[in-house]
Amino acid sequence: MRAEGRGRTGFRFDNRQSPDHTILHVEATDRLGLLYDLVHALTANKIEIAQAIIDTSAGVAKDQFHLADAEGDKITDAAQLRRLRKAVAEAITS
Repeated sequence: MRAEGRGRTGFRFDNRQSPDHTILHVEATDRLGLLYDLVHALTANKIEIAQAIIDTSAGVAKDQFHLADAEGDKITDAAQLRRLRKAVAEAITS
């Protein structure tokens, strides 16, 4: 995971782990509203969340989101992934 901001913070998109979804792995210092900000960043970009695995321990959120585009497919469009990276980075650091 690439480092972003302070503490143990990073995220990555993975199109290899699942045959049906793009997996977003997030590790960030937990704070009030973090999950809301992440979900809003995704849904504002017309991303469907098929499953979310939320884990917070010792003040660190380690979340995993199984995602699909508006057509229900993996997110493979480079421009869309760039927009999502920016939106997720902003959500984590806001």
